[in-house]
Amino acid sequence: MFVFHAMLHNPVLAGDTYAEAEAGATIIDSLSIAKASDLDIGIVVPDARKAGIVRIGADGEAECDAALVCLTASVTPARFVVQGRPGYAYSVTLPEEIVMSNGEAELHISALTRSASNDDTLDLAGLGTLSIGGSVEVAPGQQAGLYEGQFHVTVEYN
Repeated sequence: MFVFHAMLHNPVLAGDTYAEAEAGATIIDSLSIAKASDLDIGIVVPDARKAGIVRIGADGEAECDAALVCLTASVTPARFVVQGRPGYAYSVTLPEEIVMSNGEAELHISALTRSASNDDTLDLAGLGTLSIGGSVEVAPGQQAGLYEGQFHVTVEYN
């Protein structure tokens, strides 16, 4: 009688099994990036007959071909601060090139290089740094003027 009574009050039928699970989510802060300094190629004097290349490393090292005269006092790579969840890794997307213009002529920064702190991982404070350099080919007799342009850097969590 006891067995029969227990079966009447138990909604689970013989042979049925079940398991319970919980659902959850962790919401983290968005990843952000802010400019700390602009990419500055410096002052360059072109050769009248030969092209030359100026290279700015992500570490700030400048190299100027013999065909050019580079006054490198103001050379700096672009620098950015990345902020987000401490310890999380992120990826960086750079443009193929950066186009600068003086209103009439253009210069193109290509072969972009970058360096980042902690191998693209945010530190314990949730911060990371990113530096960007590149190479600029200066044509023979390149038109004088102040060349400026903008570029976008994108970061996202891995």
